[in-house]
Amino acid sequence: MRFGFITAFGSVVKALKHLKAKKIAFGTPYSEQNTLRCKNLLEAYGFEVVSFGNLPGVNNIYDETTERALQLVHQVNSSAADAVFVSGVGMPTVDILAQGEAEIGKPVISSIAATMWNALQVAKVDSRIENFGGLLSGKY
Repeated sequence: MRFGFITAFGSVVKALKHLKAKKIAFGTPYSEQNTLRCKNLLEAYGFEVVSFGNLPGVNNIYDETTERALQLVHQVNSSAADAVFVSGVGMPTVDILAQGEAEIGKPVISSIAATMWNALQVAKVDSRIENFGGLLSGKY
C-alpha cells in the first residue's frame, strides 16, 4: 500500500495553479519578515506577487476574528491580481471566503481551504462544499 502526504503550502500552490492564477495578492497574520519569506516562496514557484501585506497587531493567530481575516482580503486585494491568498492555517478564514469573493469579484483562497480541497483531491473524493468559497464549491 502506498501513502502520500500533503502540506498546506503545497496545497496552496496546487490550488492557485488549478485556478490558473498567475498574479497573486496575498496577506498573512505574520511579521513583515515572515511575510516577505512567503512572498519570495510564492515567486520561486512562478507566481507574480502584485500586492501583499500583513495584518497588524496580531499577538496570537488563533485569537484572530473572521472580521479581521476579511479586512486582510480587502487590504491586499489589487485589480491586477487574479486571486487573493490569505496565509495561515490557524486564521479563521473559511467562513469569509465566499463573502470575500462576492465583494472583490475574484477567487479568494486560504491555507486551510486549499488544504481541505487538496485532501479531497488526493483521496479522490468528488465533493462540493457550499458556502466556503469557489474552490471548495467547485465553482472554479
